[in-house]
Amino acid sequence: MPYKNTFPDYIFFSNFVPMWLFRNIRYISLAKIWNLCRLQTFYRKAKLGNVEQIVPPPYFASYEPTNICNLSCEMCPSGKGMLKRPRGIADIELYRKFILENRKTLTNIILHFQGEPLMCQQLGEMITFARQNRIYTMFSTNGQLLAQNIDLIRNARPDRIIVSLDGLSNETYTKYRVGGNMQNVFDGLEKLSQLPVSALHRIAVPCIFVQRTRNSRTEKAEEEISHR
Repeated sequence: MPYKNTFPDYIFFSNFVPMWLFRNIRYISLAKIWNLCRLQTFYRKAKLGNVEQIVPPPYFASYEPTNICNLSCEMCPSGKGMLKRPRGIADIELYRKFILENRKTLTNIILHFQGEPLMCQQLGEMITFARQNRIYTMFSTNGQLLAQNIDLIRNARPDRIIVSLDGLSNETYTKYRVGGNMQNVFDGLEKLSQLPVSALHRIAVPCIFVQRTRNSRTEKAEEEISHR
């Protein structure tokens, strides 16, 4: 089932939303802007204790393509086998229904949660359908399958891909990303960087690091990785 975000506050609206709107104007409509204004008013009133209101439709949603993962990370319920719910792949028809029901107000959809989205063969179709309905798409990946899915990314053209690179050496990386290989991530990023500009259409690809200590060794590793 999709999770609808209902926590944005005044700071979020006053700082992030205007910047996001400017950068992604192709996904915006007057109806979506009006809905964002309604949401801002709703949360301001809610902070003052007025909760007897009709909640406006969501502008943001998180939809999980799959809760299956290819790694066994210690910090992840899916990787550690602690999930109580059944493993599986999202129902594409239910996803289409959700998009069509919310496309007039939805500006952003995140396609990940507790699984590796690139293990879902329907991910490309999910991204494409959302973009066809003028919804900004993004997903987070451990990067192990990036290289094998370059065609999917080229064809579906997501707006943002978050790559989790938890370590500055393969030894450190495999302590967090159990069962993974750091070189696989670099190979995927390299192939991603080789896509033509027309295919990339300015895809944002931030890399997320988890670092517990900082010293001359890690600083050198950071510099080497940044040059890649």
